Amino acid sequence: MEATVRRSASRIELQVRIAGDPIELTFTPMLPEGAKFAKAEIDQHHVAVAERRLGEKVSVSILVRPDGAMHTVSVAYQRP
Repeated sequence: MEATVRRSASRIELQVRIAGDPIELTFTPMLPEGAKFAKAEIDQHHVAVAERRLGEKVSVSILVRPDGAMHTVSVAYQRP
């Protein structure tokens, strides 16, 4: 498995490639405190997420099914 996570002022990105049999992977990043979830994409295609709040903290879960190719999972958010 190859994976790289990057964070900018308004986005968290996961690049992932898994060799071998396809698997299901759940990516669950925690957004910065007070941030509001904006959108999620896999390879620039909008995807649904499960959003979870705990006070001011927000996390989102995205199901990813890597198939041997490199895939980019992107979570955009707005800071307060």
